[in-house]
Amino acid sequence: KISEFIALIISISILLVLECVNTAMEKVIDIIKPRVHHYAAEIKDVFAGAVLVGALQCVFVVLFVFIPYVIFYLSNIF
Repeated sequence: KISEFIALIISISILLVLECVNTAMEKVIDIIKPRVHHYAAEIKDVFAGAVLVGALQCVFVVLFVFIPYVIFYLSNIF
């Protein structure tokens, strides 16, 4: 049980860090946008994709941790 809790905490922490990095990079690109190459939008998309991958990883960890409990609970009801 403690390993499940640690996996959830690490997964959520990674997602929050990715979101902070994404937000910071978007602000930096917005500030220097007039002097930046036309790839600025693509850079933003790459960072948003990293957040999406982190969110999907978080979803998989949550499903991996909680599905056995849901199955156990439902098997006791029926």
